[in-house]
Amino acid sequence: MKIILRENIEKLGKRGDVVNVKDGYARNYLIPNKIAYEYSENNLKRFQQEKIKYEQKELKNKEIALQVKEKLSSINLTIKQKVHDDDSLYGSISKRLICEELEKNGIKTDENAVLLDEPIKKLGDFEVNIKLHPEVIGVLKLSVVKDE
Repeated sequence: MKIILRENIEKLGKRGDVVNVKDGYARNYLIPNKIAYEYSENNLKRFQQEKIKYEQKELKNKEIALQVKEKLSSINLTIKQKVHDDDSLYGSISKRLICEELEKNGIKTDENAVLLDEPIKKLGDFEVNIKLHPEVIGVLKLSVVKDE
């Protein structure tokens, strides 16, 4: 079945692409969940109208993300943790803890936006990337210090 994608789908296509998928996948998942339209001239026109609104919304979201990026660059987040004798942490600094600390500073973000390969398990200064928008990545300066 030929469909028009309304969202980016990994391994299938980008928003606006016309692709062929199995009938069941389109009828049972993509179309009912409003991820795609069945291909027709009317639906193509409908998508073009949606595209204009979507692009305006994305432009606004990108501007907001750029403002948050500037705010992030001015913050130096300090987290106090208890440590072993060898200065390794008892626990670790996770994505969730970073989000909670950012929220205390007035920046609300999702755990999935924090780009950490693995939790931080030692003292020191770190730079943590935070994906604010598909095109905007902010850098947070994070200091992990010993809790007395």
